[in-house]
Amino acid sequence: MAEMRKITVFLPADLLDDCQRITGKGVSETLRIALRDLVHHHARRQLMAAMGNLDLEADGLTLEDLRDEGGSGRAHHAA
Repeated sequence: MAEMRKITVFLPADLLDDCQRITGKGVSETLRIALRDLVHHHARRQLMAAMGNLDLEADGLTLEDLRDEGGSGRAHHAA
């Protein structure tokens, strides 16, 4: 396990309560989850910036159209 640090923080009580309700965990574990999520969020943003933008809102038909444009040779299915 990584080195642990004991800290004192001042947080809005309602924010901490909401977060604990979401995680179902105690204060320390809730903060660990939140901090890990922040690190992952930052890493995703950096990756997206390095690779360009991906349209994650594409529906099934759009994805199929993109496959067809990519030369997969698949016939387009009518809805």
